[in-house]
Amino acid sequence: KFVPLTIINFVTRTVLGRMFGQTLSVADEVRTGKRPEHAAVIEAKRDHLYDWVKERVQVMLQRNNDNNTKEEEEPKTTDARDNDENATEKEAANDEKEDSAE
Repeated sequence: KFVPLTIINFVTRTVLGRMFGQTLSVADEVRTGKRPEHAAVIEAKRDHLYDWVKERVQVMLQRNNDNNTKEEEEPKTTDARDNDENATEKEAANDEKEDSAE
């Protein structure tokens, strides 16, 4: 019902590393012109796949940059729940003071 840790380690350390390395190797060979068939297929699918992926990545990066910029510009505020908890604690403290004064 579960995968042994040795298999998980083998897959994550060895298999995935080699697959990623091979993918980079193919990409490099396409870039240098050693795989013209791959380059032709990529060019044929450019409008439908590659440009779309590139556009989506740019949007994600821009959103990330915008969020980081906002965080730097805006002062740190506490969560609304923290304000509610603090208000409740202050009310309880005031109630205790009033009760002890009576």
